[in-house]
Amino acid sequence: MPKLTIITYKQRRLRYFREQLAHQERRLNYWTQKLTKTNDLGLCWVCEDVGEEVSFYQDVVQMLEEEMRQDWTNNEMEISS
Repeated sequence: MPKLTIITYKQRRLRYFREQLAHQERRLNYWTQKLTKTNDLGLCWVCEDVGEEVSFYQDVVQMLEEEMRQDWTNNEMEISS
């Protein structure tokens, strides 16, 4: 029998941003490899833009993970009280 698990909004949000981060990291990898192979300096702006997006998603994921850790710690303290 399948097991049902509850997924909270915060978990779904974190999963979404992790997926977006992985996608942007793949894009950055693609463009840096293409830049390396072709030496086309016109591609630098693409790498720069995608790099900024990767940085943005890394920051968001880090903030959401910290928020989830704090929520978990607070809930644990409430239960033990």
